[in-house]
Amino acid sequence: MPEKLGQVQRIAFNMGTTALPVWRQLQNEIETSIEQSADKEEVSSKDTGTSKKYLKTLKDATLSCKAYDDLTPATNFLSYKEINTIFQMTAGSPGGSAGLGVGGGNFEIRLVSVTTGDTIETFTGFVDSLSKPTPNMGKIEFSFNIQPVSAIVTTTV
Repeated sequence: MPEKLGQVQRIAFNMGTTALPVWRQLQNEIETSIEQSADKEEVSSKDTGTSKKYLKTLKDATLSCKAYDDLTPATNFLSYKEINTIFQMTAGSPGGSAGLGVGGGNFEIRLVSVTTGDTIETFTGFVDSLSKPTPNMGKIEFSFNIQPVSAIVTTTV
């Protein structure tokens, strides 16, 4: 069985509208990581015996991304400048046909792949943190986190 390499999956933001999507990938993407978790509530009682019993409750996810900054991103790619613009948007920011994203600083985001049989994960979310260290004589690498505000829907290529 061949290994699946990370190059086949990229993050993309819908910089258009829901009706007319314009999907743009991150320029010079190094790594994107998705971490999903679920809260639990202990529901043990005297009737559950000697083992604890849990109830799965709310789910959560966080995406972490790293990329090298680029002064001249290729057409249909996003650089630090665009991610910073997305980060600056707040709950009052217009969206849909009146502005970028779906509104309130939220965007349709997906982890895309062109490999047949691979998964595509789509959700709505916002950039909730952004970091850009600038090392002396080093390539500028920025990182950001995305907080999903909708369920992550998984489809197959």
